[in-house]
Amino acid sequence: MGNDVTGKGSEERESIQYAQAGGSADEPEHRARRVVYGLAATALLLMALVSLFALVTDVSNYVAAIESARGLRLEIASLEVIDDDNPRAVIRFRVQNDSPLEVELERYFFDLYLNKELIGTSYSMYSGTDPNVSRAARQQAQSIKQFLGPRQYLMLEFTVYIYSAQMDIVRRVQRSGSMSWHVMTNFTAYLPHAHEADFLRLQAWYEE
Repeated sequence: MGNDVTGKGSEERESIQYAQAGGSADEPEHRARRVVYGLAATALLLMALVSLFALVTDVSNYVAAIESARGLRLEIASLEVIDDDNPRAVIRFRVQNDSPLEVELERYFFDLYLNKELIGTSYSMYSGTDPNVSRAARQQAQSIKQFLGPRQYLMLEFTVYIYSAQMDIVRRVQRSGSMSWHVMTNFTAYLPHAHEADFLRLQAWYEE
């Protein structure tokens, strides 16, 4: 028993001497904990930075898409009504990209109004009585599939065949002398950084 007491006292003296020398009996364990805490803090910081970068990228892409959508502008370059056995309106559009980013256009559809009266649409299957006008040709005319770069424009032409009842409206308005054409279009487009197509609604007016 005397040996046990002497050994225990010797260990305590060594621990006290180590502590007095500036060390600690538990220092290896504390050091290991500090390393673990430091690694955890570093990992959390890296995760926060990655999340912040992803958020900034998403916001930047969203802003770019909004700017591109707002930068597209539609004009009616010309509109001619042909009143014969196949009444029709030949419309020439100008699509201008005023944004600093590229936009991919795929298809477009539109409604044509005269003094707020619907005259015809691009997706109508009516092709007059002209045997050379087919449904496939009209659908092909609506397909664009073209990139529109910054400050570039695209000219489009489409023929709308007009039903007899709507042509009566056109003739009546022509006699009145005040003709206000209005086109409402829907473009299928891929905006910058987008993975799916968006529908963009553009409008234009044409006075005669």
